[in-house]
Amino acid sequence: MRESYPSFVLVGHPNKGKSSIVSTLAYDDSVEISPTPGETKKTKYHPLKVGDEILYKIYDTPGFENAKRAMHWLEKNETISKEHPKTLKKFVEENKNNSDFKEEIELLSPIVDGGAIIYVVDGSLPYKEEYEAEMKILSWSGNPSMALINRIGSEDYVDDWKNALNQHFKIIREFNPMSASLREKLKLLDAFSAMNQDWESSIDYAKEALVHKNDIMFYNTAKAIESNVRKSISHTVTSSLIKNEISDKDRLNYEEQYKKDLVKFEKKSQKKVQELWSHNRLDSSMDEIKFSDELFCGDFSKDGLTKKSFIMVSTVASASLAGATGFAFSAPSSVLDLGVTTFLSTTLSTAGGAAVGFTTSTIGYNKFINSSTVGKLFSKKRFKVGPMQNHNFIFILSARAIFHARALSTRSHAKRDNLHLKNDENSAENLFTKDEKKDLAKISVNFSKNKNTQESSEKYIEIILSKITLT
Repeated sequence: MRESYPSFVLVGHPNKGKSSIVSTLAYDDSVEISPTPGETKKTKYHPLKVGDEILYKIYDTPGFENAKRAMHWLEKNETISKEHPKTLKKFVEENKNNSDFKEEIELLSPIVDGGAIIYVVDGSLPYKEEYEAEMKILSWSGNPSMALINRIGSEDYVDDWKNALNQHFKIIREFNPMSASLREKLKLLDAFSAMNQDWESSIDYAKEALVHKNDIMFYNTAKAIESNVRKSISHTVTSSLIKNEISDKDRLNYEEQYKKDLVKFEKKSQKKVQELWSHNRLDSSMDEIKFSDELFCGDFSKDGLTKKSFIMVSTVASASLAGATGFAFSAPSSVLDLGVTTFLSTTLSTAGGAAVGFTTSTIGYNKFINSSTVGKLFSKKRFKVGPMQNHNFIFILSARAIFHARALSTRSHAKRDNLHLKNDENSAENLFTKDEKKDLAKISVNFSKNKNTQESSEKYIEIILSKITLT
């Protein structure tokens, strides 16, 4: 546990994106952000933590409201320059109950306590004389300081701002909290470090911890995706009914339950990934899996694999069922096209044993209903839906999970809009290499048969991790 850490105070005019920057740098979507000027009334600090350890604190403050009057107070009480920090502290102490300087007292309090100053301006708005008083007040603290230009709108006045800010700050950086990548955040931390040489080791430690935390979040995301895919592929819904004949109504009820379960599993997995990336307040959604359109009606070009790839992976899956072991083995890349459903198997379990057959009929849920005979004297039946036999399913489910994870891992915590994701067509086909498709086909078989699960899980995590960390 480190004994000390830097504190940074974000200050500036109202509605310049201070809260958005705090939210982004603290990885905290609980920071209140509003388009209404002056919405932040109280100074709040937000620690960036890895585990229980604080790496640094960032203070979110109200905007200046009476900077000119505050500057006038300071000048009336001025002695000599070296006494400016004491005079600023005196201003805070003597005006704590003065409603005219309520915002100024809030934002200056953590500064007189030693916090470094991050002065935030909007580079899409023109520079005005009113900002002069704010910068002069901040200079009286004598604290380490820098300026941060955040372009909120489409106009560009950055050069004018730089000319003005250069008169007051040695370090000036541009930073967009709504789109900042991890690399950009680390570069900003380098600028923070440059304010005070004594902070170099602390900031270096914070950067290393952030990178390590990011790696862990990616790995845990891949594990969460693997858990859902394995659970979904192996899932079965077994009837509690034992009958001479299975009615269409019985079939429909259990088939619908099977579909609902798979949707529920995916939503739960997405929620877990959302929490891993600390998007705890985010309202996100993806279109539900379209079973009838994508999975069971032969449309293999949308979201899943194309027909050619599907035949190839089905051949690999068939070899796996025949007892092939190990990943990344060679399989025929071209086979006779006897219909894409030739390689979809359905299992019929009876009292005498189990047999694996192939069907060339249209894909439907009935191909995943396994009937088993119970009892010796009377021929009665129990049925179940699952486990998943369509080897395209692992590609559809994986592509959706990768798309979702990428969106969350790159999303700024400062954003407050809802996240609605639509999967791209051919996403699975284009995501994976030929060898990865073969490996995933075998993993699909192993998950559905509940065999070699540890080896399959590790390989699957490796593949998914390579896809979600590309961004």
